[in-house]
Amino acid sequence: MCRGFDIEPMNAATFITYHNKNLTEACLKGIKKKFLPLQAWMKEVHFNCKYLCHLLRIEHIQAQKNNRVDENNQNVKKILMILACGCISPKTSLVAYSLKTLRMVAIDLSETPSLF
Repeated sequence: MCRGFDIEPMNAATFITYHNKNLTEACLKGIKKKFLPLQAWMKEVHFNCKYLCHLLRIEHIQAQKNNRVDENNQNVKKILMILACGCISPKTSLVAYSLKTLRMVAIDLSETPSLF
């Protein structure tokens, strides 16, 4: 997100706080009325989707060992909600990348049914 939006990590964190309020607003209106940074970010997430799913699986295994499965499932849901924010954009290319990314995550993580 930092690279795609060209912002500092603390500023990026504000996009995903309060139930993704700022990210949702950015997907609806753009960042300074521009959707290109959002598209670049979603494209990068899409490109790295396999790695994201790998990290989620590792986290899930650790959660099972530490008896924190419910907490981990909540974290997976939060990540899916972040990815879904692009689906409400008026910019069709952003919606398309969001849907493609969610589809890849769903297919990849369907091999780990206890994640959902």
